[in-house]
Amino acid sequence: MTGVQTCALPICLKLTIEGRFDRERDREALADNILKLEIGKRAGLKPPAANEPLIISFTDPRVQEALDELASGAGEAATALRAQYLPAAGNALGGLLQGARERFTAKGRSDAAEARGKYYPALFRLLRDRQNVPELAFTTLATLRAEAIRNTLAAVNQFDINRVGVAAPQPVKTSERDRVASTFALAVP
Repeated sequence: MTGVQTCALPICLKLTIEGRFDRERDREALADNILKLEIGKRAGLKPPAANEPLIISFTDPRVQEALDELASGAGEAATALRAQYLPAAGNALGGLLQGARERFTAKGRSDAAEARGKYYPALFRLLRDRQNVPELAFTTLATLRAEAIRNTLAAVNQFDINRVGVAAPQPVKTSERDRVASTFALAVP
């Protein structure tokens, strides 16, 4: 063969996935999880295992107590919310009568349960909106997204895991509802 040579070596490409996060859209979900973990810790609930959802019950007295503890640090807004759903008795005698009504009558128990059923989810939303979300939470979420894509490519599409990397996460400029795009780059190592 003159003038033409073939290369027996295949071209090896490396795929890099850059996980992304949307500060505005991801904030609520991250704040939700941070707050649920704190409530669970204060309520003595068993933390969820990896890949298990974080579930709390607003009817659980331990969760209610933990929410009340957290509300004490939320200031005037939490106090106003409590007064809206669970109004305090005007005086000591009124408090005794209100407590007796809640303990001894079906209607009183039902009304109190209904009021708590509205108050604690509203308190949770208030606390979630005020929850601090550290920068590390956003970058960790973006990294986990990129690793999930990488692991799917390796498991389902049988990519060589050593040829798929994860780059440093970055915020997105724009995203669609319930979708945060990741960036992919191909390179010849």
